[in-house]
Amino acid sequence: MEIGLFPYLPKTDLHLHLDGAARPDTLRDLALQAGIPPEKIEPHLRVGSPGSLAEYLAHFDFVLPLMQTRKALSRIAYEIVEDASQRNVAYVEIRFCPLLLLDGGLSGEEAVNAVVEGVRAAEEDLGGILGRLILCGLQGMDGDAATRVVDLALAFQLSGVVGVDVAGDEAGKFNLAPFERPFARARDAGLRITCHAGENGPADHVIQAMERLGAQRIGHGTAILGDPRAVALARERNVGIECCPTSNYQTGAIRSLAEHPIREMLAAGLSCTINTDNPMFSETDIEREWNLAIDEMKLTADECSLVLANGFSQMFLEDAPAPVRNVL
Repeated sequence: MEIGLFPYLPKTDLHLHLDGAARPDTLRDLALQAGIPPEKIEPHLRVGSPGSLAEYLAHFDFVLPLMQTRKALSRIAYEIVEDASQRNVAYVEIRFCPLLLLDGGLSGEEAVNAVVEGVRAAEEDLGGILGRLILCGLQGMDGDAATRVVDLALAFQLSGVVGVDVAGDEAGKFNLAPFERPFARARDAGLRITCHAGENGPADHVIQAMERLGAQRIGHGTAILGDPRAVALARERNVGIECCPTSNYQTGAIRSLAEHPIREMLAAGLSCTINTDNPMFSETDIEREWNLAIDEMKLTADECSLVLANGFSQMFLEDAPAPVRNVL
């Protein structure tokens, strides 16, 4: 297999945020309906030059108020699956925090159900792609809010919700304590666990996510190589590392795409995948991320084969393939 064909093979996208993946035209439409003048829309639809994670996350403040209705949520979810399908994605996991979608009067159940409906409709119309959902808690939430997120995940476990996540800026107080008990309940019920860690925080955050939450995947994890114990624990538990190259560059997690640690991670025996994170803000898609991995990060054909296989073995599905043995 020639390496140039890898971007066009069936693939996964396991780390993609609902509120960072809407189509720009859809958000323009929703913003205009909300009375926002065109000149105040465009700056919020893309990140532009690299900055900090906090600057990157600020873009969500514009998008979230436009996503407070069932119609908007279903439309965005449908279009995300459609866009993924057009880029040779066979399986996509879409994550979002349902508690951020209640300002328009929706209940948590209504918000999650609207996203479920959009995903299901896209699957039925398009064929050849599966979409599943991960519900996010956020850094700074208290235990009651974390419990509410898990309650919603469990309520929709038979409708496409496959896991829970902790997202948010690590630069402040990284606190997983509010999530420990509710996430244990989620795990015991069969939901899977991922956690944003080691993105703009140290490798110790990755260790905490694995030990305190039982995380089976780590969002970003670019700092993991900074602590041999984090690497050993992730390797021992076959914890997936959800690499998002363009996003990692734009948030300052890496200084350049060429310096992304994915090759070193693979050499250390870690199960890495390639994902888009927030394709609207980052002006990217999964094919572009793969092209960057090959052209800028210099993944070899063997490394591409392994990462591609990791995507399917790390899916949060009961019938996911067996873990891939890293033989690099």
